Amino acid sequence: MIKKNISIIILLMSWVSVAFSQYKIEKIEQSNRKISLDISLSAISHTVEKTQSGVNEVNFTGYYDESKPGSPSIPHKIIFIALPSISKITVTSSIISSEKINGFPQLNPLVRLKEDSTLVYRKVTRLASTASQNSPDAVEVVGYLWIRNYYCAALRINQYR
Repeated sequence: MIKKNISIIILLMSWVSVAFSQYKIEKIEQSNRKISLDISLSAISHTVEKTQSGVNEVNFTGYYDESKPGSPSIPHKIIFIALPSISKITVTSSIISSEKINGFPQLNPLVRLKEDSTLVYRKVTRLASTASQNSPDAVEVVGYLWIRNYYCAALRINQYR
């Protein structure tokens, strides 16, 4: 009876991890000094609202970076890949399929601190924004770090660009 319950719990945990994952590794190929990954990313919920000026604004709820006011508020994912000690990698990417969203991303808010340590978020207008319109690479190497006894590369995946 206990083994059956443990089996059911493990089955449920594996189903939940697959059903609610943010990305799925479809295929891994390893050859001489090269690893190839096919990753499927799940869509991030967003809304498209028409502003007073008639521009479609795309809002990814909960995704903003207070340290970059006025820059586009676009979500990204960080994944860690274990490597042999003190290795460096180069990343190339190709987008297999994509979907175009008609609109411009919402801008990161301007944050002000009140006297009582309360944060006040102010919306930045598109005209006042000095943000660069250059699109980031689909995948970037953010850095290298140790996670427990594993040397890892941190990769930033810019799903929406």
